[in-house]
Amino acid sequence: MWKIGLKTLVININQLLPVAGRGFNFMVMKTYRIVPLVFLLQSCFQSPVDPPMENELKIIWDYAHGIVGDAPPVVSGDIVYASGGLYLFALNEDDGSLIWQAEVDDDSELKGQKLLIKGNQIVANHRTSIRGWNKLNGNLIWTYQYDDTIIEPRQNGNHSVTKDGYAFCAFDRKFFTLNMNGEKMLSRQMDKQYGILGITYSNGRLYLGQRNTVTGALTLGRITALDAQTGDSLWVFDTDQGGFSWAAPIVEHGVVYAGTYLGSPSRVFALNAETGEKLWERSGFSTFKIHSSQSKIYVNASGWLYAVNKSDGSIAWQITFEGSSFGNIVYLERYVYHVRSNELVIVDDSTGEIVHREPVPDGTFFWHVAASSDKVFAQTSSQLIAYQPWHLRDE
Repeated sequence: MWKIGLKTLVININQLLPVAGRGFNFMVMKTYRIVPLVFLLQSCFQSPVDPPMENELKIIWDYAHGIVGDAPPVVSGDIVYASGGLYLFALNEDDGSLIWQAEVDDDSELKGQKLLIKGNQIVANHRTSIRGWNKLNGNLIWTYQYDDTIIEPRQNGNHSVTKDGYAFCAFDRKFFTLNMNGEKMLSRQMDKQYGILGITYSNGRLYLGQRNTVTGALTLGRITALDAQTGDSLWVFDTDQGGFSWAAPIVEHGVVYAGTYLGSPSRVFALNAETGEKLWERSGFSTFKIHSSQSKIYVNASGWLYAVNKSDGSIAWQITFEGSSFGNIVYLERYVYHVRSNELVIVDDSTGEIVHREPVPDGTFFWHVAASSDKVFAQTSSQLIAYQPWHLRDE
C-alpha cells in the first residue's frame, strides 16, 4: 500500500529540482510544510523495509508538540530547543518539561534548516522576517523585516552563526549578515550563474556552497571563501561533478568538507580552508545530509549511508537501504544515529554494522535526530522523544 505523508501545503519547484531562479509554485494538497521531492516520493512510494528489531531503546521522556518544524532540535546547555512549525519551544533536557513556548503571531511559519544559537539568542528565519528570541524565556528581542535590498533567505538554506551575529544565504545569488541586534551588516550578490544554498562561518571567513544547473545532465558546483567582514573573495573551488546543493560545507581544523548532488558520479571533497587546494576527493552518491565525528564524515545519500575517513577520503563503511530518506545524522560515543522515515537506525561506527532499528512509535515519520552527552533526541511528526543512547543501554 502506498503511504501518503500529510506534510506539504505548497511544493516550491526551486527546492525540488536543481534549477536557477525562484521557480514556481505547484499546489499539491493541504498540509503544513514544504519538503524536498525525494522525501515526498519516499512517503508515497517507499519500498518495504526489513522488520524492525524488538524495541530496545529506553524512552526517557517524550513531548507532544503538534506539527514538526524544518530545523532539527538543538541542545544548548541543559535546554533542548525545537520547532513546532508555527512556534519555538524550549524543554528541560533532563525531564522534558516545558520551559517556554513562543508563538508566531502572524502565521509566518519558521523556515530554514537550522536554528541558530548565539549568546542568549535563538534565531530563526520566517517567510517574511528573521526573528531573534531570548533563549532563556522565549521573549522576542528583535525582528528583521525583509526589504527591497534583501531577498528572503532560502527556506531550504543552511544558515550560520558568525563571530558578530548571523549569516544567511538568500535567493537571487545573495547572502547577507546581521549583527546581534538584527541589523544588516553585509550584503553581496555573487556570480549570477551560481545559487547559494549553504553558508558556513569559520575563523573570520564565510564558505558558500553553490550550484549552477547548466542542463538536466550537467550541474556545476562551487565553493567560495570570503572575508566575513568585507565580503571580498579569497578563493574559489569549482567542480563539474554536481552542485553543493543540500548540505552546507563543514569546516574543521583548517579543512573544508563538502559533498555534491547530481554529479556523474557525485563527489565528497576535502579542501584546504586557507587556499582552496583539493586535499582529496571521493566518488560516491549525491549528498543530502552530512555530519562529522573526530575521524569520519558521514553522508546520507538518500538510499545509502556511508562513512568517509577524513585522513585520506577512503570509504570506512557503507550501508544500502531500501527506499529513500532525507533524514539527518548524529554521532555519539562510537555510534551513528540516522533517521529514515519509520525507523531510527543505529550503526556501530567501528564496523558499519546496524546494531538496532528503532521503529517510530506513533505510526507517522521520524524527521530529525540530535544528541546531548547522554541522550538521543528523535523528532517525529508530532512529538520529540528523548532516548537512552545505545552505549548507555541497560544490559
